[in-house]
Amino acid sequence: MGPGRLLNDLLVLPGAVFAERFHGQTLAFSGNHDLVHGPANAPLTPLAGQPGQTMSLVMMGQNRMLNGYGPAAFPRREGQGEGAISVLFDADQPALAFDLRGGEGGLAQVQFLRRDGSIIVQLSVQKVSEYTVGFQRKDGVPDIAGFVLMNVDPQGLAIDNLRFGPPAQLS
Repeated sequence: MGPGRLLNDLLVLPGAVFAERFHGQTLAFSGNHDLVHGPANAPLTPLAGQPGQTMSLVMMGQNRMLNGYGPAAFPRREGQGEGAISVLFDADQPALAFDLRGGEGGLAQVQFLRRDGSIIVQLSVQKVSEYTVGFQRKDGVPDIAGFVLMNVDPQGLAIDNLRFGPPAQLS
């Protein structure tokens, strides 16, 4: 509980690297929320945020959740869950899913990118609360190299249980 453990650098886990955004993307703000714009530079490269503005790892029971921190910065409550979270996969994926934590009915955006930094699509997730979201490429095309999650929810968002790979492996 609370602000969790500050992560000022990239978080490298098997199969994926977590960061704030990708090299070449611009960062703007809407109040205390991060807004990431544009395609990234090739090759897709994760980029940490400013000190206190990347992520925190929070324990709730037996679950570890990842919070993005916005411009209000760690450990301030108004920064928790307000920051962008980007994920770079070791291999291109046809599908992914994750659990959203927090949320008070606001809006989230998920931007999907190819390895060359080009944007596949940016999708809205409305009325965010605690539920699972999943995304699958048409015809199972494995070209999702990474994604960026942003939100403008009053409470902010965290992610938990990221799953990626062929759709049959996402449950």
